[in-house]
Amino acid sequence: MDTGLISSWKKWVNRATFRQQHSILRVLNISTCASGSYVLECHYCLTLTLPLLIMSRFGFTLVRDGFFTHELGDSWHGQDWRYDEEDFVLGLPKDIAHVVPVPSPPSPPPSPAVDLRSEAGHVWFGPGDSGVATIDTVDVPPGALSANKITITLLNNPSNDHVDLQHDGITLTAAQRYTLTFWAKSSVVIPGPIELNTRLDHDPWSGLGLNMPQRLSTKWAQYNATFTSPLTSNESRVSFYLGVQQNVTIWIGSVILAGVPPLPPRVLRRDYDCGVVIWNADKVKHTISLGPGFQRIPGTQAPLHQYIVDDDSNAFAPISGNWTKQTFEHGYSMSSPQMESDFPPYWHHFEVGAHTARQGAQAQFDLQIPQSDLYNISLWWPAASSLQPQWSPTMNVHFSCPGASRNTTSVNLQVRGDEWELVATDVQLSSGCVLLLECVDTGLCIADAVLIESKSRYNDNAQVVQSVDVTSMDSIVLSRIGAGGSCLN
Repeated sequence: MDTGLISSWKKWVNRATFRQQHSILRVLNISTCASGSYVLECHYCLTLTLPLLIMSRFGFTLVRDGFFTHELGDSWHGQDWRYDEEDFVLGLPKDIAHVVPVPSPPSPPPSPAVDLRSEAGHVWFGPGDSGVATIDTVDVPPGALSANKITITLLNNPSNDHVDLQHDGITLTAAQRYTLTFWAKSSVVIPGPIELNTRLDHDPWSGLGLNMPQRLSTKWAQYNATFTSPLTSNESRVSFYLGVQQNVTIWIGSVILAGVPPLPPRVLRRDYDCGVVIWNADKVKHTISLGPGFQRIPGTQAPLHQYIVDDDSNAFAPISGNWTKQTFEHGYSMSSPQMESDFPPYWHHFEVGAHTARQGAQAQFDLQIPQSDLYNISLWWPAASSLQPQWSPTMNVHFSCPGASRNTTSVNLQVRGDEWELVATDVQLSSGCVLLLECVDTGLCIADAVLIESKSRYNDNAQVVQSVDVTSMDSIVLSRIGAGGSCLN
């Protein structure tokens, strides 16, 4: 053991702690799951469909100060990765972070409440598990007539989702915020929380926004959880995962699911001696007024424009042939969202499914190019090893722009996949450009997702004129022009 190294580390930590003036040190762990998806790792692996550099900027500014680790996968730790933002000296904060006023997008009125107080629900026990589910009309929440009473007598493999109180056929609307309110108690103090979950009530069991632990008391208490549904479906399921331990009785009653108004845009600003940080936690891009005297920091890593266009959006459009949506998932079951099941190989479509078609079919993606520039383009398709031999060895990829000649390349879908595959570099693109997929060979063609990355850099040291655009779930660090002294690197 290198005692000198440990001693140096302790001294560094002591200095960092002193500089924090006894405030809590935050730790952010930027990681990638074993499947290759980028994640922000807090309590457990939470998949975020964001490009890595965007996620890193968002995380750095979120935690204010602290220690950072950068991990490849959830089993290989200790890599020393650097980002442009880490090399910039912000200096001391001039004030606390404050909310930036930005316009709120129009929103529909909240959905009407779904009253489940009189519905018994269905209780599912996992293989080898046993228990009894009844309706209790005596021991009930305040003002209620009945409650679900679930007695768990045996858990073959203790896990929350091995006992599931389900309410099916619920209608949820995309982008609508909901609050799930219920009363509950347990017969004894249980060691861990139950889980609250919403998802489709059929295959592929896609998650619908709620996946939250909730600890219970041995006395009746009211609980609530707020979430936003990513999809619209009248075949949704509200679940209470109760498989915490055996020899326990849990009561759930007075369940109500109600639509609630959207949150105001969550955009924060914090000023420092040497710069400013803007943090956009909203779901849309915002133009932030800065005032005079700021410029972008120097850097070479992050593209100015870096975003994903998925086949589950209006940007995708079939042109000819029969394009059908399919699910390509292996190694992870959405019916058990808290568990990463160990049955490799792993492969995944991007977002919600992928479109497939046969020879002769064509489809296109509107690339939604924000400004004329050179771009790198990458495609995603699942690495479905047992299926790929039947996929097309040649799918043509064309880039078509108004008033310009068409650039063409091709990809072999029988190899690689489950990561971003670079198909074109330094392609000149502008507003109105589309990516055209053409099935010219035998086998199945896949249209899943496109990653667009500009040659222009996010941190290019250029002066900012009064305002800056910050995309959804992103942030930016800007330098204060003319700041000297301790601000000089």
